[in-house]
Amino acid sequence: MGEVRLQWWRDVVEKTMAGEVSHGPVADALADTISHFGLPRVLFQELIDARTFDLYNDPMATLTQFEIYLDSTSGSLIRLAAQIVGGRETQEINETATHAGRAYGITGLLRSFAHHAFRGQVYLPLEVLARHGATRDEVISGRSREGVKRALREMRDLARFHMMEAQRRMVSLPKNVLPAFMPVEMIPSYLTRMERPGYDPFVTPIQLPQLLRPWTIWRAAKRLGSRR
Repeated sequence: MGEVRLQWWRDVVEKTMAGEVSHGPVADALADTISHFGLPRVLFQELIDARTFDLYNDPMATLTQFEIYLDSTSGSLIRLAAQIVGGRETQEINETATHAGRAYGITGLLRSFAHHAFRGQVYLPLEVLARHGATRDEVISGRSREGVKRALREMRDLARFHMMEAQRRMVSLPKNVLPAFMPVEMIPSYLTRMERPGYDPFVTPIQLPQLLRPWTIWRAAKRLGSRR
């Protein structure tokens, strides 16, 4: 059923590009947005195709495969948001979106680690697990052994690397594009909570106080705005 639904959205995007509309209120709103902002079809196709992975329990074999998944999901969304608020695509914006999407995507998957493991889904690349002497079966069984913890630490370090790269590049972006990148500013708070003593990835929920989220984004927007 998931495959059928994804194909339906593929058809919506194709028909939208052909000038056909009226597929329902949500689809029509998407069609209007695509048309109004001239959004590229390829990003929607990549996003839909990548989400096919979420329907099954196939392993994420390599870090390269994982990064392609991140670029096609979180990265595509940030690129689309940047084009909506900024009105155009540039290489600088796209490169920043790549780092931002990877950082945000990794962090989100780490936050949902226990939920996915319970369902038999493991987004940690097998090559990363193997590097730390861990296995996919250990993750699915909910055993928080040292190898799994080390693999998760490596992924947090990778998320932090991409976050810092995105933040470094954000300083030189046009001011009107910055709102598309503000979710990146939430990442440090999530990662910090995962690095506290006693953190158990299978037990400890990673949430932020409700007021901290708008405060963090407001503070970041003010900081970036003052540098221009």
